[in-house]
Amino acid sequence: MSDGQNQKFVRRLFHCFMLAALVHVIITGQVLADGCFVWDRGADLNEPSQKAIIRWDGTREVLLLQVRYEGPAEDFAWIVPLPSKPEVTAVDADKSPFAEISRYTQERVRWGRAFRESGRDSERTEVTVLDRKVAGVYDIAVLSSGDAGALSGWLNKNGFAFPASRADVLEHYTKKKWVYAAMRIDRKSLGKDEISKLRTGELQPIRFSFPATEMVYPLRISSVNAGKTEILLYVLADAPMVVKNDHKKEGFSIDHNLVELREFQDHEYGTYRKIMKGELPLTRKALGIPADTRLSLCKYKDEYDAREMTDDLVFEHFEPLPYLIKRANMHRFYREILAGIYGEILVKNAVKYLIMLAKDEDPDVRSFLACNPNTPADILIMLAEDEYWYVRTCLAGNPNSPADILKKLTNDHVPYVRKSVADNPNTSADILIMLARDENSEVRRSVAGNPNSPPDILIMLAKDEYSYVRFFVAGNPNTPADILIMLAKDENSDVRISVACNPNTPADILIMLPKDENSDVRISVADNPNSPADILIMLAKDEDSDVRRPVADNPNTPADILIMLAKDEYSYVRWSVARNPKTPADILIMLAKDEDSGVRSSVAGNPNSPADILIMLLAKDEYRGVRWSAAGNPKTPADILKKLTNDHDPEVRKKAFSNLKKRGVKPYATE
Repeated sequence: MSDGQNQKFVRRLFHCFMLAALVHVIITGQVLADGCFVWDRGADLNEPSQKAIIRWDGTREVLLLQVRYEGPAEDFAWIVPLPSKPEVTAVDADKSPFAEISRYTQERVRWGRAFRESGRDSERTEVTVLDRKVAGVYDIAVLSSGDAGALSGWLNKNGFAFPASRADVLEHYTKKKWVYAAMRIDRKSLGKDEISKLRTGELQPIRFSFPATEMVYPLRISSVNAGKTEILLYVLADAPMVVKNDHKKEGFSIDHNLVELREFQDHEYGTYRKIMKGELPLTRKALGIPADTRLSLCKYKDEYDAREMTDDLVFEHFEPLPYLIKRANMHRFYREILAGIYGEILVKNAVKYLIMLAKDEDPDVRSFLACNPNTPADILIMLAEDEYWYVRTCLAGNPNSPADILKKLTNDHVPYVRKSVADNPNTSADILIMLARDENSEVRRSVAGNPNSPPDILIMLAKDEYSYVRFFVAGNPNTPADILIMLAKDENSDVRISVACNPNTPADILIMLPKDENSDVRISVADNPNSPADILIMLAKDEDSDVRRPVADNPNTPADILIMLAKDEYSYVRWSVARNPKTPADILIMLAKDEDSGVRSSVAGNPNSPADILIMLLAKDEYRGVRWSAAGNPKTPADILKKLTNDHDPEVRKKAFSNLKKRGVKPYATE
């Protein structure tokens, strides 16, 4: 091999080896991360040459890697150092999570490549093959060795050519007693699709799972490369993770994960909210994470040149209190987060800072503090004298505000403050009695809707001149029956609707409303789960189809009435009969032949529908919505579901597969 060819080979192998280093990135993973992610920062910046997704649960690391390469696939090899023996599997390229997580974070950059120096084991000089397997398109050898020279020799002898001039790189990891995953393309395993993808320079993702106690990104070794390197790191864990020792790169600063809008905040840390149940399904599946596990996604990215790669990246838990206190004088944004987000444990260690925040010159900072349910009572007392009305409003609505503060705020000259006291679910009855006589109708309305308002207050407010005050009285669960009788005759239809909707309204009061002139009142009675059968019988004959529809939905409706409504001229009334869990089987059989596809779809989804209906009619229906409902019905026989996995509509197939999976039945298709 000529010098030029040798240099080209060394560069290519180092390109791959750097990726291997990335594996180590997480290997040591002490990941305690929260939900930090970037929203709406624009399109992906460029296609990364190396990508990784990392999951650490405190004891085990799962690392997904994907790489783009240049050159013939047969020349491509990875040497991946790991701190312990991994389980290595390939990820189905069609189910790769990288595109999903890239879209989720709305940006993408090139992975960096790195390694970390380590110690030496002089006792072991041999190479032990811990595992040898083919996974996906890869021929993989998992190796252990205490001698870099022996390891280099094994690699060259077994087709994983490694340049002798760079044995010092292996020495870094043999000193730390790490193992190695050596990978190359297994040409025998390549199908036509894989060969096509290899021509594009993109390899099948690979998954490593191994025990790990901390997280380190081995950046230092990348200083060997000339030019700049972009590093992209996705980390999934249960709390935010940051680089230790005030790392200077802006892209690796926690600042980029703090958000100002509270609806996107994780209120414990001020970072982006945690990944919710059901989000990132491909990523969860690839990493083996249950769908109901709440996770944090941290994404760090930046560009390094060789001079900046002086050490590895070591990660630690994000401690919000010292971070925010340190930056509190820089910008009010940090003081707002500090005032509004710290947890109970932090409060115990930050009293002097809370006093400082209670006196902050910015009213928004004081407002955050006044709203925080963890703010101690003595700090809240200080805020009760605040000159800014919004601070007092926040204080009045704080569920932990002491009773004496709430009592004092009932005399506040700003109606919004008094209304906030009236809305507070912890406001005592004696304070609500005072506010029930407030001159402002909005304050009285809030008292009328407060579940702590005693009956004597509600009796008084039931006669209020403003209908919306009476409306809230009519819907309050504490309103006495004799008051509901009076309000059932109220001149305002909205008040009567509220009586009809109240789940605590007795049947003898509901019976006053089926003949109400306002159809919305009658609809509300038909919807009420307390409506007895005789009322529903009356409403089933209502001239307004919008009234008959909720009768058909109500589980209290007698079977003979459902039979009558199953023949209603309006299809959406028949829909409701078809989905009612109390509808008799013979009625469902009749509706399974209904001319309206929506009715048949409702029958197909009803868990009480007889199996023969689902088999003979609905699973073969010409309308996809009917077949989709049948595919999701828990009573649909498994053999029918297997046939539906061959349906020409992808949504029907998906639903059938999901139903089979829930039952623990292998979701394969049959003829």
